Amino acid sequence: MLHNTTGVADTDHYKSMDLVRQAIYFAISTTAHSAFPQGILKVKGTVLCKFLRGEDEKELMEEMKELFHTVQVVKPKSSRSESREAFILLQRRKM
Repeated sequence: MLHNTTGVADTDHYKSMDLVRQAIYFAISTTAHSAFPQGILKVKGTVLCKFLRGEDEKELMEEMKELFHTVQVVKPKSSRSESREAFILLQRRKM
């Protein structure tokens, strides 16, 4: 899922970074009364999120390394080389 773009590169990048963070923290969040006491995403689970590349990318990668054993940016071969679109692959959620 990716928001509708505005055409302003920095704005679109930051919006996509915010959406990635919201999705990941929702997946791993826990509450005392939740049906998922360890979050929706199981320990050692995997997440793949689409985002638009930009200056905040490295900060996000470092943040995710605290939560997952494997963190990498992947770009499908079908994606145009000039496209800023990429995916962050997060594998093996830490406890």
